[in-house]
Amino acid sequence: MKKLFLLFALILIFSLPACKLFDWDWKTDCELKQCETVSHSTGVCDPGFFNAYCKCEENYFWNWDTRDACVNPCDSKSCKIAHSTGECTSLSYDEYECGCEKGYFWNKDELKCSNPCDAKPCGDGQHLRECRPLSKTDFSCYCEEGYYFDGEKCAGLPECSPENVTPCKDSSTWLAWSSKLSENQLNHCLNVSEGGMSDWQWPLIDQLRTLIQNCPNTEPGGECSLVWDSFPFFGYLENCESCEESDSGRYSKFGDKEELRSGTWISYNHSPLYNLVVNFGNAAIEEKENKDAVGIDSRCTRCLEGYFWFEGKCIYSPCNSDPCRDIPHAISECWPESATKYECDCEKGWFWDGSKCVDPCEGVSCDVPDSTGQCIGEKWNKYSCECEKKVWDYSNGRCITVCENNPCDAIPHANGCVPKNDTEYYCSCEDKYYWNGEECVPY
Repeated sequence: MKKLFLLFALILIFSLPACKLFDWDWKTDCELKQCETVSHSTGVCDPGFFNAYCKCEENYFWNWDTRDACVNPCDSKSCKIAHSTGECTSLSYDEYECGCEKGYFWNKDELKCSNPCDAKPCGDGQHLRECRPLSKTDFSCYCEEGYYFDGEKCAGLPECSPENVTPCKDSSTWLAWSSKLSENQLNHCLNVSEGGMSDWQWPLIDQLRTLIQNCPNTEPGGECSLVWDSFPFFGYLENCESCEESDSGRYSKFGDKEELRSGTWISYNHSPLYNLVVNFGNAAIEEKENKDAVGIDSRCTRCLEGYFWFEGKCIYSPCNSDPCRDIPHAISECWPESATKYECDCEKGWFWDGSKCVDPCEGVSCDVPDSTGQCIGEKWNKYSCECEKKVWDYSNGRCITVCENNPCDAIPHANGCVPKNDTEYYCSCEDKYYWNGEECVPY
């Protein structure tokens, strides 16, 4: 009980303002500050909790060391240092940062612009394509075609063959391959580390298929094909006749003789999922019901550094030159689409049009009846005006009631539009049909 009482007393003490508990005269303390005479002060004194202080103008901060001035550290610090743009930004009364040139980052501990690549962390440059700084401490090493960064230097992978150890590379596709993994390891391809590489992935069927040889029908480019009815799961195999059985390993670039499992699943008309596998005993590409595929081994794969998978092989990524870095309103994240095309992430309200970030609301006036006047960008060439208790009519550029253009008119078996509220509706349906939220379907 005594401990409970003590705890209650402590809570009471710390929940009361210090000025009430100890009867301190904060008004007198603020009067002593004479904030109206402090340079760069707004003239307003804040009693704070334990210490009164003067509120400062924008970009100025109360000096908690001397407690008598509003300071901006940029007034006394110079950013005329190596690799700086000369721009100074105050962060607090005793902290600032300098703007740095492209590829350099402010090091607040050493008060300089630093580039982690200056220390040559990617090695002596042999077979090195580029060291790219990501932050003051992080970087990425990009090696020449056929080489990978092993943590110390650009090293060459051996060509995949039954004789060579893994990891290895397949120069026909620029895919790297790991050692064979058991089924219970497959979900951990991202955690596999071999040859200094740690971003392995479970191979898709078109990647695993590149290991087939001596069987033209199922090799890449052969008649065997995976036809998608509805990507990503609904599809079927077509013209996938195998070659005759052989236990020599002749159908695999690794000399494998058994089945290897891919990371591709398909389903037939909502049937159970089937996992696609390659049987290197006869070069067959087959589907196995998921429960039957459990226990089949596979290999992890990845494109070599700086490459991405495109149309059956790994190609050098156009994002390696960091093209988004110099595009106005682009965030540096880059997504390769082909050997020459890429997409940049854009700032909020801006959209990628294939070559630049654009604002679809630029030059648009939403001064239309029943609109709030606010323009909302939806994609690079599409916008809407925010409406008050109505919806935007894209075709005619105006705010209309939700059923005014009868959106149910083109829906089969619908016979009218019924508003649910200002912005939502449902379609009334013919006899023996009901509205499921998208269409009229039979009972």
